[in-house]
Amino acid sequence: MALKILPLLGRDKEKETVEWFLKHVEIVQKMAIPLKEGVNATFKKQDFKLAVKKAEELNALEKDADNARRSTAALLYEGAFLPVMRSRLYDLSGRIDNVADAIKNVGNMLHYLKNKKVPSYLTEILIRLGDNAAKSAELLKPTLQALFDNTEEFQSLNEQLKDLEEKSDIYQREMFDRMLFDKKLNPVTIQIIGWIGHTLSEVCDEAKHVSDTMNLLKIMKVA
Repeated sequence: MALKILPLLGRDKEKETVEWFLKHVEIVQKMAIPLKEGVNATFKKQDFKLAVKKAEELNALEKDADNARRSTAALLYEGAFLPVMRSRLYDLSGRIDNVADAIKNVGNMLHYLKNKKVPSYLTEILIRLGDNAAKSAELLKPTLQALFDNTEEFQSLNEQLKDLEEKSDIYQREMFDRMLFDKKLNPVTIQIIGWIGHTLSEVCDEAKHVSDTMNLLKIMKVA
């Protein structure tokens, strides 16, 4: 039996809101592929023309995500759901959008590494961070769908998001521990890599925040 986010009869505005939530996370899910391709173009192929192209794709998708959030917010402001549920759902919408913003920011940073020498130990860490960020983005839609459908899969998906965030924190610490003491690295390169690595980890952090909010909704039985 699904969680009682919707009444049995009527309330089209609530149903439309749920549809927009699912559209929102679907857009974030679509961002996973160009994110991963952009990271791989940068660190595996040094193909910055491709990295810029993927950044453009991510910027377009992030605009779609903004539009989805605005549509969701408008329905909530118009009175979809009771006030307590409405505030929690508005928070969820914002947290989903934070994931899209973080992914877009990664894409927009990659081209700064053009003509910069990045040691292999750092490229390996950054590729792992990119993989985790892409996986986190991919998991949001099935996790939200599992919440709305109240399936047993929700808990395992939630745990996967938590695990990706914890692993990314470890990778980020490893990156800084090694990079900041590498005297051969140019200070500008260090700063750019630090931005990219931190923001890739931030994608997982923001996805975990979405997961936490969904878990709270489940506990409160307001979704």
